[in-house]
Amino acid sequence: MFYLAAGLPPPPPQIPRMPPPPQPFINPSPPVLPPPPKREAPGEEPDSKKARMETAEANLIPENEFLAKSANPVCFNVQIPSMPDKSEWKLDGKTISLTLPLTDQVSLGGRNM
Repeated sequence: MFYLAAGLPPPPPQIPRMPPPPQPFINPSPPVLPPPPKREAPGEEPDSKKARMETAEANLIPENEFLAKSANPVCFNVQIPSMPDKSEWKLDGKTISLTLPLTDQVSLGGRNM
């Protein structure tokens, strides 16, 4: 118990304590992420691509029927890029004209023209 002496003023009121600092905001639930894309088995195409391929393949005709309906041989014009800084590649920008039968298989890998 606290006693006051006669003629003395009462002690000052107690200073209220400072409130604690606010707690940082914590989101109560984590954000909802979309599900990861479905992985296809190796060699398997996605459903959307399968549908496009099936539609394209539905319009195919047998090779012998295509050859009978098409002009033979076929002329191709190939534009070579121009890269003067790589002279060893011989990319001079000219156009090459090739006439090939439709039955030829084309592979240019490593072949000099």
